[in-house]
Amino acid sequence: MAGILSAWTETCLVSIEPEGYGALLFQAMAETIDPDFGEKGVEYIPILSGGRVTKYLPQEDTTITMELYPLEVGTAGWPAAGATGTATGVFDVMDGAVDTTQPLAVSMDHTRLPIRLSILWTNDTSATNAAGITASTKDAIRMSWADGFLTAVKPSYTDGILKMTVTCKFPAYNKNNTCCSFFESTTAAAGTSLTALTTYAAAGQTTLFK
Repeated sequence: MAGILSAWTETCLVSIEPEGYGALLFQAMAETIDPDFGEKGVEYIPILSGGRVTKYLPQEDTTITMELYPLEVGTAGWPAAGATGTATGVFDVMDGAVDTTQPLAVSMDHTRLPIRLSILWTNDTSATNAAGITASTKDAIRMSWADGFLTAVKPSYTDGILKMTVTCKFPAYNKNNTCCSFFESTTAAAGTSLTALTTYAAAGQTTLFK
């Protein structure tokens, strides 16, 4: 993504932060990432005069699908809040089961661990964490979602390679009516940076991003 910027292409940074932990970096294993934003829908109700009145519908959930090529079932020990670590698997994120010893073992259970997911496109080659800071002399665009969950992992071997299709879901707002989506961008011409997101400490907190 160097040179004169005309479009965001080829590569991006992806991080998932489980509640109370640091950022697990997923870009090294991800092939695709497809956010499906929840529709902010409306309906138009006909009235006797022949006109229409607008009915606002609650904004739908956001669903994000990723295709991953992990080599392990999880990551041996998650980073502490504010730190980062390279992710090597994904089952542990779905079940909140942190294992620090090999062989790694993750058992399916009833645990559901809230996560924050961030995607960063930037021509700042020093950036490594999607939730981190970018240089003020570079371009960047970041999308982040919080207080959601990793809801599905679907392994397949149909193309002769082990691939896992992962689904994450996020609400438009949490129980406290705090917005769960956050979008930022900056340009080199503006001379401003994207600042690091605050630590994702607890679901339902007043501030999820800043």
